[in-house]
Amino acid sequence: MGQFHLRIRQDSAGSTEVVPLDDDDASSALSTLFWRKCDRQAELWNAERLICKLERVGSRDGLWYVAPGQSTVEA
Repeated sequence: MGQFHLRIRQDSAGSTEVVPLDDDDASSALSTLFWRKCDRQAELWNAERLICKLERVGSRDGLWYVAPGQSTVEA
């Protein structure tokens, strides 16, 4: 079982909000961002492993840019 969570950038200074995901997989990540009306960059993590980076394309479109995560562990 994973420990999936989102790290959502709150401002340009780099502060982040950590949002745990209730599911045992990452399937709820985009719906969580959608319902939070998130228009900032976010990262999807499984425990200490960065899975991918997410960013909404356009202000109201339902499209997301998903970039692969890095293979290193954040300190």
